Amino acid sequence: MDHLNTRRTWWKQNMKWFVPLAGVFILITGFFIHWTFGDDFSNFAQTYAEDGLVENAVEKARANDRVTQVVGEIAPVDKMAILNGTVNYSNDNHSVELTIKLKGSKTNAMLDISAERAGEEWDYEMIRVRVKNPPEKKQTIQLVEAGEDVM
Repeated sequence: MDHLNTRRTWWKQNMKWFVPLAGVFILITGFFIHWTFGDDFSNFAQTYAEDGLVENAVEKARANDRVTQVVGEIAPVDKMAILNGTVNYSNDNHSVELTIKLKGSKTNAMLDISAERAGEEWDYEMIRVRVKNPPEKKQTIQLVEAGEDVM
């Protein structure tokens, strides 16, 4: 008499409990990620949408002779620079503080921006360029200070 191989695969034996358990695990992981990083994701997404916010500050840095002397020619800011920086919105998204990396032909620097939204435009309260390396050129160059007319 021939015996048929009635042995089932692991997947067929365990599918009834594995699929729901995997679904619950994915949901819990998704909620945890959203709870932990949700505001950060939305801040970065909003900063991506605010092209003028970063570009105007970078233009002010490019126009500054001291920045050009220390940092060199500043390369265009790519979207990864924003992602690698820090972004904090407050006051119902009408205030922002952010830091991004600038790549210069002589050295790299950090660009700190603090701004308030006035209608569709941003009023810069502070723009500064921080140079850390090389250590002998370590300095902070203040481009805009609170209360200063930017335009």
